[in-house]
Amino acid sequence: MNRPLSRQNFSKARPVPDTDLCVIEADIVVDGRRERYFAERDAARTNRRDTLADIVSGQIERVRRVLSFNPAEGWACDVSEDIARDALRAALEDRQGVPGHLLDFLEEYLGCDTVATAEREDAEQELARHEIAAREVA
Repeated sequence: MNRPLSRQNFSKARPVPDTDLCVIEADIVVDGRRERYFAERDAARTNRRDTLADIVSGQIERVRRVLSFNPAEGWACDVSEDIARDALRAALEDRQGVPGHLLDFLEEYLGCDTVATAEREDAEQELARHEIAAREVA
């Protein structure tokens, strides 16, 4: 006899991973219409570090939201703002500026002013480092 699995007997039937997992909701254009989808990713790469790397590198574009959950602990939350902040920091550390594929996501969660200010401050710091290095050489 087949019985529906309740939350209780499901966890007894299979071990539930006790780790934080992330899923990425993104846009895709289909027949001229924008649609949302959850990006397909290798289960081993759904941790926060790999999620951030996939977003910053452009592996997944048009990111709209990042959700994190832990099946064993039974919680889920939207971590989009945290991921956006970390993505901005990573992009600036790379010294290549903020890539175009990140702008919409960053501006949605951090605001245009935050992204522009961070880029300007980073450019000013880089200029100051070059000036100091030039004085040390001279």
